Amino acid sequence: MSACGPCANIRNKYLRYKNYDHYQLVRDKNYGKVSYGLSEEEYQKLLVQSGGKCNVCKLPARLFIDHSHETNKIRGMLCINCNLSLGHAKDSIEILQSMINYLDNKELKSEYSPI
Repeated sequence: MSACGPCANIRNKYLRYKNYDHYQLVRDKNYGKVSYGLSEEEYQKLLVQSGGKCNVCKLPARLFIDHSHETNKIRGMLCINCNLSLGHAKDSIEILQSMINYLDNKELKSEYSPI
């Protein structure tokens, strides 16, 4: 006998929580397959190439597929912070360079003090 809708939802949430690592891996594989047409082997190859670390910050993290919005080609695997940072900068080298220049501005660092 199958469970009613609310009970099935509770059961499914419990199973996802209990098997969170497995659920996350399956979800990420399916995301790559559905969104980018990757086979499981291609997805695994991307993970292996990244060494389980973000291609930008080099920290171990849950990784997401990064792609160019102009060409739609996959560039690599990034953590959520680096992926969002590139998105907020609109993948613009000029904006990212401006951010580097801002952080490197020693005059601002010495002129202003923390409040």
